[in-house]
Amino acid sequence: MIAMPSPQEAGVQVRVYDKNHKDYHNWDDNENRAWGVYLTENHKNHHDYARASKKEQGRYWDWRHSHPDEDRDHRDNDRH
Repeated sequence: MIAMPSPQEAGVQVRVYDKNHKDYHNWDDNENRAWGVYLTENHKNHHDYARASKKEQGRYWDWRHSHPDEDRDHRDNDRH
């Protein structure tokens, strides 16, 4: 899983592959906020997603799949 987990400039899109769930996610401001919520809920110090271990990244995506956004469409869950 590789990503540039910081807010993106207009027109720049970063896609992150979730190996455990075999899907892709768009990393955007919304995902960056969700990462912050994940860190807070799990009592972790703030750090960038890109600096997280593969194990922690996988745990994040497990958490994220069980905490979807209410209004998020599923375009970021395209299966490949």
